[in-house]
Amino acid sequence: MNKRSIRTLSTLALAIATASSGAYAAQLEEIIVTAQKRAQSLQDVPISMTAIDGKRMEDAGITSFAELSGFVPNLGISENAVNTIISMRGISVGANQSFEQSVGVYVDGVHYGKSRQIRTGLFDLQQVEVLRGPQGILFGKNTLAGAINVTTAEPAMGEGFSGKAALSVETDDGEMLEGHINYSPSDTLGFRFAVRDRKDGGYMENTFATEANGAPTAMPTTDETIWRFTTMWDPTENVSVKFTHGESDYIRVGGPGMVTTFAPETNIPASNQVMFAVMGASFPNYAADVASGEIGAFRDGRSTGGLALAQSLGRDMSSLEEKFEGTSTQTSDSALRIDIELDNGYSLHSVTGRNKYDYEDGMDADWLPVTFIGRSDISDYSQTSQEFRIASPTDRDFSFVAGGYWSKGEQNIDRTVIVDGTLGNPGLMKVITGLGNPANGTGSFLAFSKAQIAGAILGAQGVTDPAAIGAWMATPTGIGTVNAFWGVDGMGMWNQAGRVSEYNLETDTMAVFFQGTYNLSDTLTLTAGVRYTEEDKEAFAKADLTASYTGLATPNDSAFLAALQAASFGVWAHDFNEKRSTDQVIP
Repeated sequence: MNKRSIRTLSTLALAIATASSGAYAAQLEEIIVTAQKRAQSLQDVPISMTAIDGKRMEDAGITSFAELSGFVPNLGISENAVNTIISMRGISVGANQSFEQSVGVYVDGVHYGKSRQIRTGLFDLQQVEVLRGPQGILFGKNTLAGAINVTTAEPAMGEGFSGKAALSVETDDGEMLEGHINYSPSDTLGFRFAVRDRKDGGYMENTFATEANGAPTAMPTTDETIWRFTTMWDPTENVSVKFTHGESDYIRVGGPGMVTTFAPETNIPASNQVMFAVMGASFPNYAADVASGEIGAFRDGRSTGGLALAQSLGRDMSSLEEKFEGTSTQTSDSALRIDIELDNGYSLHSVTGRNKYDYEDGMDADWLPVTFIGRSDISDYSQTSQEFRIASPTDRDFSFVAGGYWSKGEQNIDRTVIVDGTLGNPGLMKVITGLGNPANGTGSFLAFSKAQIAGAILGAQGVTDPAAIGAWMATPTGIGTVNAFWGVDGMGMWNQAGRVSEYNLETDTMAVFFQGTYNLSDTLTLTAGVRYTEEDKEAFAKADLTASYTGLATPNDSAFLAALQAASFGVWAHDFNEKRSTDQVIP
């Protein structure tokens, strides 16, 4: 799957190291960056940063943000089953999809508000700048650790028709076709259309997969299509307009990780003990194989809960079925940049952005070839933003950049989490819980024992003495009463239990900023700035407990269910609507 040559990597490493340190600058062509919201030589920017041009990224085979992190010091980008995490110098935030990252991502000047958006691949770029350290003045909040500034490729003006296509074939069933077409009828107008289609076979062999169970044979597999249309127009020598619109479709089947150990620890919950017992009975050689390292992934890869979630949202169920674990993400991004150079040396800049995504996720949250815990998400996000800036000439003792910013975003997440108390095999569960006799066990570990049922019944009558409860259980009345509840779905147990939740977050942000630079001497400058931000957030979150007895998409207010979910999984039903307004000055 590795298609990079040692020579290419060595060349890229040298280029990055040289650009970062500034050594031997006289031997290199000048590198222009926009880290301070204006075009400057890299040597004149007092920021720890790495700049990589699109050609070198292409030569090195960098096709995603995650791969970019392997070439940039102090940057880490990883994709897990829940979210994409960005870290800089060890600083990051959690995997919650509603969190803004501590490293801001900007594409053609437009902020990507959620890290899910960077699952889109990197292609047809002019340059990527990775800025280390706080960038709050010019880039705004959520840049505590740094920022990634991406500039997409522009049309080649005045060159008529031109284009390029490339096909890459890798081991493990990987292939990628990408290219672009450029058309420029004049020196002032140009168009560029770029596209990529990439498919990767899974790098983990799933030894559980058979034709009968239909599990993925290799995981995770990915299928990605991206396209982007760019227009450049220079109506006068002092005015430049760039418009870009791109869309992507990213599908991954299978999870990005696997279980590597199988050793029951002490003091684990009863549900885990039952799961280990079921695994041992169902797959006798599993523990030994994992311990010896002889197997790869060993999972059914089924995400449960998707049908219940679709039902709760009122979707048509006729064509739906439970899907394999994975994700399907669609994105759409637009950016309009207008630059005006005034006769007095000042410049005006406008950046308008509109981006959104929709995704459906399924997670085999037990990570094993049993039906135990599944999660399904359906989410969408949209953001509109506008920034205006004015920049003074740089050939004076004092220069500045000032501007204003506004954005509005909305995020929705609908989720269901299901725990299957039968582990997909009620008969085997009865054998395990009944010590070999199916008649003496229940088909679900989401069950109360006879003693717990008796204690609950008599406790409601004020009887709490264990001896009295035990004596009552031995009477014909006690036996009949307890048996009427024990092992009955929706009473003394649940075959399946879970929760259906919904989440909505609306964010409105306004900010003004100013950064000035004063040249104290030919070799010493002083830079200072301030940013004032006002932000309003309104969040709504609701979670209902559900069970197979009343329907996995229907709230269930059973006290038994609430007690079981709270004790075993730390889950409580909740419903809140909250607003918060903040203002902040960043010096």
